[in-house]
Amino acid sequence: MVVSQNPTLNILIAKENKALETVLKEADTKTLQNMVQNKSSSPADVLKNLFEQAKSGAKSNTNIESMLKNSSAFKDLGSFSSSTSTLLDQIDEDSNLSKFKPLLQNFLKNMNSLDENTLKEQINKSGVFLESKIAQNSSNNSSLPNKVEQLLNQIQNITKDLNTTQAKVVNDLITKLTQNTNSNSDQLTNMKTLLTSLQDLSNSLSSKTTQNLSNLTNQLSSMIDKASLIESKLQNTNSNQLLDNKNTINNQAKELLSQIKNEVLGNNPSNQTKNLLSQIDTLIKTNDLFAKNDKLIEPKVLLNQLMNSSDIKNASNLNSNISSLVLNLKNITNDINNLEQKVLNSQSIVNDKASLIDNLKQNLSQLKLELSNMSGLDSKAANQMISKLENITTLFSKIDNPISNLQSNIASNISTFTSNFSSNLNTLLMSMKEDITNLATNQNNNNAQNNLLKAIDKIEVILKENIINPNTQMISKNETNPLSSDMKSILLQMSDELASKTDAKSQEMFKQVDKMITQIDYHQLLSHTGNSNSVYVPFLWDMLEDGSINMKKTDEEKFYCQINLTLKDFGKVDLMLAMYDKNKIDITISAQRDHFKTAVKENLQNLKIALNEVDLIPVNIKLLDLKEENEKSQTDIKTEAFVNPYNNQNLTSVDIRV
Repeated sequence: MVVSQNPTLNILIAKENKALETVLKEADTKTLQNMVQNKSSSPADVLKNLFEQAKSGAKSNTNIESMLKNSSAFKDLGSFSSSTSTLLDQIDEDSNLSKFKPLLQNFLKNMNSLDENTLKEQINKSGVFLESKIAQNSSNNSSLPNKVEQLLNQIQNITKDLNTTQAKVVNDLITKLTQNTNSNSDQLTNMKTLLTSLQDLSNSLSSKTTQNLSNLTNQLSSMIDKASLIESKLQNTNSNQLLDNKNTINNQAKELLSQIKNEVLGNNPSNQTKNLLSQIDTLIKTNDLFAKNDKLIEPKVLLNQLMNSSDIKNASNLNSNISSLVLNLKNITNDINNLEQKVLNSQSIVNDKASLIDNLKQNLSQLKLELSNMSGLDSKAANQMISKLENITTLFSKIDNPISNLQSNIASNISTFTSNFSSNLNTLLMSMKEDITNLATNQNNNNAQNNLLKAIDKIEVILKENIINPNTQMISKNETNPLSSDMKSILLQMSDELASKTDAKSQEMFKQVDKMITQIDYHQLLSHTGNSNSVYVPFLWDMLEDGSINMKKTDEEKFYCQINLTLKDFGKVDLMLAMYDKNKIDITISAQRDHFKTAVKENLQNLKIALNEVDLIPVNIKLLDLKEENEKSQTDIKTEAFVNPYNNQNLTSVDIRV
């Protein structure tokens, strides 16, 4: 499911909630800090003031997000599902509120019965997106869901300046898709036709001199992805079928490399392709492309090894200049990653690459000088790596590895995966992509083609979802009234009915409903200020005392999910998941209790196998100690170096894939 979050605060504030609206008007923003520190203030009071602060701009989103996460006022809201169960027990069968009982019961799904679709539905009905649904329904009369309409608009923007027959066919199909009269089956047919037409349009934009090479390069990229998944599965489980698949891909890769070589020789027999042909010949001669090659290394990988080496870490602790230079090198590593992404997106990097290499060499030269001035430090290995990096001429060709047995100090990793197949072929892929971009005669067509390929991938995902789950009707809206089963909508209706009742039981239920609405409001404001999607754990789980889920997508096509849990017997557990490169995932587990950490280690293999079964590649899995703030020493506080991937205030609209 894709949940679109428009960061407009007015959408988040429930206009139906008259009590909230009144308090917002009366709130004195100057007393906010005192209220946070005043234990007599209710969570609802503090939250309403924070809403007003955000709406008026009196405080930045960053400050409000920090207060939401760190204020003690929100630490004891409890499990939403448990609150729902309590509310159900309070409703009498013969009361006017009994009509809400089936709706509340329908929301209480047990964790043991959850599957992917049920979890999507639970998050969608959590109440956090109520006002967004209202806004979308009132502003969008199309029969298409928001994500499909946005995609079609993107395609039209890409093709608007393309005066070709294929572009006209695409635009005509988009017009058909946006008409309200089509049935779901017609929409699916039109989407399939659009996919074919976009592929035709993309092919027509290729330069004639590079079209075949471009197609072969895309085949190589797909093969690397497929091989990496097989390699990950083989690391976690033994299977004759997987071994057969590995051997098949190894042979297919050799055949593909031969085709690429012939294409390069046929079109570009000049000295410009000498480096490319040398890489291809080396790979063709390699018996097993899945075998690790310690003799050659990518410059980026060697740079990472340098920064993670014990020599450099020790020197950084002793010398502030070296610490600053290491930080510069880390930023350069990020710049290299950005350049690689540009290459994969068919963007020219000629000037950027030259500038980056110069910057790298300057910092390495200064680092070598600083190391030479330090007495009592054995920096021989570090200097060997620096010397090798100082002599590179390109970022996308492997170099001789000066230190093949270097051990990096990543003690917190309990599992690490590196694809040898990808490592062996990645530099060739990058070199080919870069050459194709540089040879392109029309850069605008090249950019348009790259954007169309991304759109094609998204349409393929939509069609795949409909084939697997034909009853979900991803193409047409499947809910006549998406508000009827929304939790916040239900609670607001109950609140209106209970507000006028004066008996003790009704007043107790009113407090319970108000507490649950406050929980939803909390996650709505946290979503807005953090430019993410925050939601409570929307299912029953006997072990759960409290929990929340926070999801975010960055512009670099990386997806983050932070899960904070308080579990019976196991204490607090925080999980950070990062997904990138379509199916690679990093997991960081922070836990309080030793027996939980032991259980994680004992079940690590099962976790990796389960991830492989849904075609995910677990790359890094870390296990850390989780300390409460009052348990941390001053040294802990000063030396913490956790980089929060959410801290990017330049992000705008967030598109979270659950």
